[in-house]
Amino acid sequence: NYELNSDKLVHNMNYLNNKNEKRKLEIDWIPIFKHDGAKQISKMLVTLRDVTELEKLQADAKRQQVRMEMISQILNVQDDFFEKLAVNCLKLIEYCRDLITKNSEPNKEVIDQLFIRMHTIKGNARGRGFTYLAEQAHNAEHRYDELRKGHTDLWIKEELLEDIQKVSSCVNRYIKINKEVLKRDTNKSTQEFNSAQIQSLINNAKSFILASAPQDALG
Repeated sequence: NYELNSDKLVHNMNYLNNKNEKRKLEIDWIPIFKHDGAKQISKMLVTLRDVTELEKLQADAKRQQVRMEMISQILNVQDDFFEKLAVNCLKLIEYCRDLITKNSEPNKEVIDQLFIRMHTIKGNARGRGFTYLAEQAHNAEHRYDELRKGHTDLWIKEELLEDIQKVSSCVNRYIKINKEVLKRDTNKSTQEFNSAQIQSLINNAKSFILASAPQDALG
């Protein structure tokens, strides 16, 4: 029965073309039934569609969308407050990294310290609308919470450090946007920026997304 088994068919695949380039194909299977009314399939029509470039456009549109949202989130806080938040987060991250590096086996005190500090990062990020940082911190915090519940098998140093690196990379991405895109120097206590230029930047980002990707890529 086609309806019962269609999910077992291959619907996408990767392959190398004659230029040794990786391409991705989407595969559609369309049943063609006999004309005797028995609803028996006589043959299958298979269509292949190269979606390599489409997926690149979708990924680029997603990156631009995230970047634009990060810009908006940064602009919602004072520049000096952003600096304090970023510096504090990096200090907490390094503290957690140091704890993980120095402890091969889990113990209650270390796990509690990790949880408290990551919970602080998440709370500060969520309270100020830094959603991407809050999400990364939540993922790390969740592992610590499971460790607190006795799931000590989750103490895998490489994965713990990877979680920390994701949080760190997210903070540094906000910092980079603040400094290089918004031109707000986090080494100074006060900064001025041209709000019209920032609005122009946001409008340009919106135009880029609409021009470079199909509408369904933004969904």
